[in-house]
Amino acid sequence: MSEIPQSLVALANETKPTNYAEGLIRHFEEDVMNALNYDQISNPRGGPMTIQSFMASVKLDVSTNERLAKAMFASPGSFAKAIMLAAQCKLLVGGSYDLFYLIPRWNKKLGVEEITPLIGYKGLCELAQRHPRVHKVEAHLVFEGEPFSYNPGTGKLDHQVGLSGDRTEENLVGGYARVVITDPAGVAPVLDDPVIHVMGRDQLMRIKESADSYKMGERNVAKGWTAHDPWHQHPLAMHRKTLLRAVLNGGSVPRDMGLGGAIQTDDQAQLTPAAEAPSLPRATTQDRMRQTLGIDEGAPQFTTVSEACAAMEAAATLEDLRALRGRWDHFTGPAEVEELCETFDYFEGKLEETQKEDEKR
Repeated sequence: MSEIPQSLVALANETKPTNYAEGLIRHFEEDVMNALNYDQISNPRGGPMTIQSFMASVKLDVSTNERLAKAMFASPGSFAKAIMLAAQCKLLVGGSYDLFYLIPRWNKKLGVEEITPLIGYKGLCELAQRHPRVHKVEAHLVFEGEPFSYNPGTGKLDHQVGLSGDRTEENLVGGYARVVITDPAGVAPVLDDPVIHVMGRDQLMRIKESADSYKMGERNVAKGWTAHDPWHQHPLAMHRKTLLRAVLNGGSVPRDMGLGGAIQTDDQAQLTPAAEAPSLPRATTQDRMRQTLGIDEGAPQFTTVSEACAAMEAAATLEDLRALRGRWDHFTGPAEVEELCETFDYFEGKLEETQKEDEKR
């Protein structure tokens, strides 16, 4: 068995997030440098990125995001993979830059919080514009009341932005991405013949609703929890990113060879980690005996999953919550089972914390 490197042994007792992040980057410094020098994705327009500036962005992110710090300690391997992709893309990390995000997500199959990488809208714009022939790249949304016309035959597009209207997702009509490229034989931009990709509201919403991260966020919202996925936090930016990805994948925009792989990885980041089908919290022998003896008479099986979730939320004690088991065994659908398990685990955890606090008093 190979000996564990001393650099990792020293990190075992580290509790400060910035020190832990720096220690991991230092341990994989050679790999990080190779990623920063990855020649299939061009350098930032300001020049090559240094490991010092890259590390500073990572340390700032983990120092200001408590959940991210916890995920880094719990799953250093996923943290290392995520920062490798950021280094390969040569993008600074964190919400301070809005280029590349480290997203903590719970992996139910492994029972651990992991980190997945996500390229932001600005990051995708930055990557696209690094190609020497890409002069300008942008994506815009069209809202109700804004005159819009596009003729694909002539390539003429006219969009008049209405600043007085309600520019929210509810009033979204569609959008378009527009890329100005230079002549293959020169450096002058071809302003009169941009590459344009137009999408309507229905198409944009179908892409949004097919994203697993959005579906997970919807389930959390239905339970009264805060949704942390990018579709719920920044829906307009995500729609613009959808448009931008579509025009870059269309084949008419020149791009670095490595950009396709980065986009594919970014697509995977919007999927929830694979998870085994959870098992419903079953009734105990004592629960069965109480029902047989008629002690719990008047407590029939729940007719809907939402009714069961509401009963779990209303439970005042752990005993009340666990007494509900056995009233939902007839639900067998994967989505139903998953929702029941997540809700039970959530309220069981909350009531256990309340019980511990009461015992301390």
